[in-house]
Amino acid sequence: MIISAIQSKIAVNLVTGTLGSGKTTLLLNLLKHKPASENWGILVNDFGAIGIDGAILETDNDSVQVSQIPGGCICCSALTDFKTTILELTKKQHLDRIIIEPSGLGEPDSIIDILHSAEFKSIFEVQTVFAVLDSSTAKVEQFDQLMIMRNLIEVADIIIFNKQDMASRENTTALNQYSKLLYPPKLAVINTTQSIIDPKLISLESLSQKKNHTSPFTMHQQERSKTQLTGFETDDNQQDPIFDDFQPPVSLKGLKDRKSKKQLKTVSIGWAFNNDIIFDWQKLVSLFEELNQTPISNSSPLRAKGVFKIGEPRMLLQWVKQKPVTRDYIAYKRDSRLEVLLPQSNNFDVCGFESKLGKCQK
Repeated sequence: MIISAIQSKIAVNLVTGTLGSGKTTLLLNLLKHKPASENWGILVNDFGAIGIDGAILETDNDSVQVSQIPGGCICCSALTDFKTTILELTKKQHLDRIIIEPSGLGEPDSIIDILHSAEFKSIFEVQTVFAVLDSSTAKVEQFDQLMIMRNLIEVADIIIFNKQDMASRENTTALNQYSKLLYPPKLAVINTTQSIIDPKLISLESLSQKKNHTSPFTMHQQERSKTQLTGFETDDNQQDPIFDDFQPPVSLKGLKDRKSKKQLKTVSIGWAFNNDIIFDWQKLVSLFEELNQTPISNSSPLRAKGVFKIGEPRMLLQWVKQKPVTRDYIAYKRDSRLEVLLPQSNNFDVCGFESKLGKCQK
């Protein structure tokens, strides 16, 4: 069922998915098809301490407002920030739609619970909830073994198996067969590359709207918040887990911020540079590619993502564990920034990486 664009409530979509699966790419594709008459708000929750995705989505279009919540997962420790930020978005201008991109480490059912709560249900109308998964790495057994993976497909209205160009036919078949057995049935299961879908799918009525919404994981979330998350939140309030442990081997030119964050058994390390610093993109690509030389293990780097000034344009570089480096030009016009995600237990050579990063500057 397609909902009319003429409505008093603000339409809300979630673009969920795993790290590096193509969530931000899907959001960019949807933005390309935004009706000229509509105003949209984009709320991005970047797990990292510095925040990259907000920069990627930044635009000169006054009908698109981008807000970012970096440094915490809005599905758990940053829920208060989420409530505040989404309400601030609605006050900036009349919005027809808000698209939320939670962290790839979160459990988005808690966001849906909030949107259906008495405080928000008169303001927002939940429409299509997307789950984007990397079809080259996602495995059927993960849905039964990992609560986060199971939660993603449970809350989704549409499942997108992205990166088909890298996936085996056998794995794609297994993923699709598994998806057909889900109940209630999904509105669609899509196999694609570059997160390309029919943009009209954004306006479907969410399955969560068709019943008295009660998240199947509400009790799980409550118990988890009392136990497991408490430990991580304590870690977040302690001294910086990475940068307090060493003296930087080089004085990085134009460095304006250096942060790290530990939460959900994952460490984020981030750097931000002044706008006058120019990078050699070819050296940056080589630096990102070196991450693939790290032996595959539970302590290997998970993701690296950065936006860099390489002259007049800015370039987005992305790397996901054992995948080729991708690069694209983006409209962002401010500082350069980089984020690396690591497992909590890792042997990553921060000093060596930072030294090589300095050599990428012109």
